[in-house]
Amino acid sequence: MLKSIQASPYPWHYTLVWFLYYFRPSIRNHTGMSTLPRRYRRPRVPDQPLVKLCAIGDIMVMQRDRVPRLDPLLRTLFADADIIVGCCEATVARTNAKADAEYTVVGKKSFIYNMPEEFLRGVIAESSAAPEKWYLALANNHAGDDGPDSAYATVRHMRNIGVHPIGYRGADAEPITQATAKGLQIGIASWTHWLNQDVLRPQAQVWKTADIASLSLAGRKRDLGLDCLVGAAHWEYEWQHFPRRATRQSAADLARDGFDVILGSHPHVLQPFEWHGDTLCAYSLGNFCSGFGKSYAARMAPVLVVELGTRGPHRGKVVGYELHLFAQVDAGDDVAIVPMDRAPLPLRAKLTRRAERVMAPEAASTTAGAGPGPGSMTATASTG
Repeated sequence: MLKSIQASPYPWHYTLVWFLYYFRPSIRNHTGMSTLPRRYRRPRVPDQPLVKLCAIGDIMVMQRDRVPRLDPLLRTLFADADIIVGCCEATVARTNAKADAEYTVVGKKSFIYNMPEEFLRGVIAESSAAPEKWYLALANNHAGDDGPDSAYATVRHMRNIGVHPIGYRGADAEPITQATAKGLQIGIASWTHWLNQDVLRPQAQVWKTADIASLSLAGRKRDLGLDCLVGAAHWEYEWQHFPRRATRQSAADLARDGFDVILGSHPHVLQPFEWHGDTLCAYSLGNFCSGFGKSYAARMAPVLVVELGTRGPHRGKVVGYELHLFAQVDAGDDVAIVPMDRAPLPLRAKLTRRAERVMAPEAASTTAGAGPGPGSMTATASTG
């Protein structure tokens, strides 16, 4: 237990109650924020090619390095996407999977996650999407789990697979990784607020919250000729279904600094979406896959598809989104990620109740408040 406490990046008072939230994540709405529906389409958008950006939460280590089977519907979402953004919440510093691999939250190696390249390669292969479509964040609290060269090793293994690592701060690395889809120039930046093991070498770091705050990314966006800037932020507290005031303020600041889409990770559970002007913020997309077998809420696997316009005033802007809900189902040595409505009834019922607390009813997708507008941070700040 002492090792678990020492590995925590949180203040001691939160660390002491971490295990309580692990089994029953908090549904407290800290700031009284309004919620958005699972899908939205901006009205009166002329016909035009749309760029599909598919976003997932944390790809985590799995017990015995088992690669989950992906449902055909999920593989179709990945195959249809132009760009896929996710978080690889582990160091990738070894090559081969181990049938006896175990990852613990209590004990001598608490929270030390070293994912094998073979496992990550298997996940990408299961997706049915070409590796070059994938942009994976290595900026997260486990970035230093294998020592000073962890980030460098992770980049090397990701490039072996063919995916794009994002969030790496090497000697000459830029914070923005560029991508092109259907003529749209897109920049993707990634950073972390937390580090369990802050041991990375100065020349092989990850981008952090303070780094991003100190940069003029709006200027970089302009100089690079980007139509759209996407941020992948590893922030917030784990096992919380609603963001805190400081996180919402950070999202508002990022929107003002030129970000068009903000994708959050780290809480391991789904958090709401919010518009800041024309900027869509998904505060947390939970997990994609994980070895957190005892925490049922961590087995929800949200997949967000964001549509970006390519012409006229909608170029580079979010014109629609849809959240697809999947669930990780463990059955002995077999692990599968299936549509949530096909998960076993007890798990499905629990996850459905959680989703209903975080996302607004479907009818809300037709209301004026469901779409872009003035940032709501100021309007709701006094209600929490």
